[in-house]
Amino acid sequence: MWLVVLAAAVSALVGVGCEEKIPKDTTAPAAARFDARVSNTTCSAPPLPAGRVRLEPAFTGFYRPVAMVDRPERGLVYVAEMPGRVKVFDRATGQNSTVIDLVGKVGSYFEQGLLGLAIHPTKPYAYLTVERDADASSLPDLPVRAEIIRFDISADGKTFDPASEKLVLRVDRPTLLHYPGTLLFGRDGFLYIGVGDGGRDVARFPTDSLLGSILRVDVDGGSPYAIPPDNPFAKGGGRPEIYAAGFRNPWRFSFDRETGDMWAGDVGAEAYEEVDRVELGKNYGWPTVEGHTCARPRDNCDRTGLTEPVFVYPHAEGASITGGYVYRGTSMPELYGKYLFADFVVGRIWALEGTPDKPEAVLLNSGGPKPSISSFGEDAQGEVYVLDWQSGTIYRLAPGEAQAASSYAPLLSGTGCVDQADPTKPAPGLVRYGVNVSLWSDGADKQRFFAIPDGTRVDVDDAGDFQLPEGSVAMKTFTVGGKRVETRLLFHHTGDEWSGVSYEWNDAQTDAVLLDTNKEKVLPNGQTWQFPSGAQCFVCHTKAAGRSLGLEALQLNGTFDYGPTQRENQLTKLAALGYLSRTLDVVKEPALPTLDGVAPIESRARAYLHANCSMCHREGAGTGASLDFRFTVPSAAAGVCRPAPFTGLPDAQGVTPGDPARSTVLLRMRSLNEKRMPPLGTNIVDEEGVGIVDAWVRSLSGCE
Repeated sequence: MWLVVLAAAVSALVGVGCEEKIPKDTTAPAAARFDARVSNTTCSAPPLPAGRVRLEPAFTGFYRPVAMVDRPERGLVYVAEMPGRVKVFDRATGQNSTVIDLVGKVGSYFEQGLLGLAIHPTKPYAYLTVERDADASSLPDLPVRAEIIRFDISADGKTFDPASEKLVLRVDRPTLLHYPGTLLFGRDGFLYIGVGDGGRDVARFPTDSLLGSILRVDVDGGSPYAIPPDNPFAKGGGRPEIYAAGFRNPWRFSFDRETGDMWAGDVGAEAYEEVDRVELGKNYGWPTVEGHTCARPRDNCDRTGLTEPVFVYPHAEGASITGGYVYRGTSMPELYGKYLFADFVVGRIWALEGTPDKPEAVLLNSGGPKPSISSFGEDAQGEVYVLDWQSGTIYRLAPGEAQAASSYAPLLSGTGCVDQADPTKPAPGLVRYGVNVSLWSDGADKQRFFAIPDGTRVDVDDAGDFQLPEGSVAMKTFTVGGKRVETRLLFHHTGDEWSGVSYEWNDAQTDAVLLDTNKEKVLPNGQTWQFPSGAQCFVCHTKAAGRSLGLEALQLNGTFDYGPTQRENQLTKLAALGYLSRTLDVVKEPALPTLDGVAPIESRARAYLHANCSMCHREGAGTGASLDFRFTVPSAAAGVCRPAPFTGLPDAQGVTPGDPARSTVLLRMRSLNEKRMPPLGTNIVDEEGVGIVDAWVRSLSGCE
């Protein structure tokens, strides 16, 4: 049984984590004794490149905002918060107030809760999309449900009457995945509702289900609604509420205020995110195709009657699309008529340009910030806003301003982070460190360093994550077969912005060249190496995981060889030399056990999942999955035994006790195609990691 009391598990692991030595970097250069903090005068984050748009804070003071509705006739801006509150910003007073509080009455597990908001265009009604699972204790009982509910709005617009609640529509789902989201009224006065596929494993869109569709209902024509007569199945053959179908998760869609066209961002599965221009009665392909590619080859991928997306982008560029608006404002005339969209995971905002035959996504916010964009908003003037789920800030898109060009050095030797005369050596101001459990990188050896500005320290938050000060750099060099292949630099810029770059080592091993995009290369030993793009870095280096990943107490709580006769606990050493803002009690502080140590198989398996999966599989990371692989999360809350369908195995779970063949975690770890997890950067199965997780799964007799 693996549902143990977390405190007991952590207590049992502390001794193991501190006694087991972090593996020595076999490729690291010889080092002098490390007895004092070294000055860093050369290695720092350069200026970011200028962006075509600037993100200007417009409204603040929200918690996990997911929807925004502007009502200019009242001078009010409504904002829905995921935990269950709707707040309103009064433009006249500049103050926020709570309109309705449903916290505790809506779902609270992972990304459940209040997900959509619409205000009736002519009547005093507000419509909300809510998840009704009160908390994790009601799970894993399935199906789970979402509801569209209506409330009366007070005369001043600042209160939704809780007593007036009325159920409009209920949507049952077989899993916790892909909730209903957007609510919008169209020009026709009908209410449009986006509904995810619920995690179903079906061969083709079934017309007898509301899932995987955009719905359209007439809330004024009946109680609780009537069916618009031109809906595709209004006269039979399927659910009459359906307007268009074949979506995986149309989380956010919008109408072009000039043409009335509907645009949607459909969240992808294994490989692609897509933009769709949605029309009445059309089928947009899921689950038959994902983007332009066949998603179910075993079903012959019949594309008859399917509509192609307008644009797709691969998971090399992002991992969770957030649909936006066709820009119709006046402050950025060069963007007029172009569809704007974003990616929740990497925080990038693009404009769709080019031609219908050759669409192109042009990055708008290269200069930052890169928020966790849960939704877009539009005001009466057609200006566009983005909602940052993490910070609670709502930004207005404004024209970009001239600023210093990027100073990314074309050669690694020019970065200031290595010895200019010998780039194989770090610059004097860098600090070498190691981790208890390494992220799998196709068997490469790694050297890890960080550098912080003089006069600063690293804050260690309550979760043990290292909060590197602005200006800091993390550097990692990958070596295969005794040859350096790649060096990656992760920069923390002014304004709490991050960027990543990759340098490819030349054959002579004398320097490394900056790469402009992702790349594959066959190494002398025959294996294919993947170099990431800058955007690709942040598919794993998520904001929810603190960006720097390995720089956390769980990973550094262990002994490390700093030099001859110098083997010390890293947390103790770094605090003593003034690198950390506080001293940690390494005896009480939890530590990941090393994979080859003597810790119980469960502990080593969870340590592996923490290092390799938890950056995405945790609350707030935007995966939409109900799995939390953080090592310190209580087992009962981790949800690894919850349903996680895999192609051909609709009854698979994240972990199926005693049955590796129906455990999605292992199936993905063993995959070398688009189903692979982690999804990027590897072409070789980690046999050690698979063996540890497999043994753990086989040892389980149940999840309770």
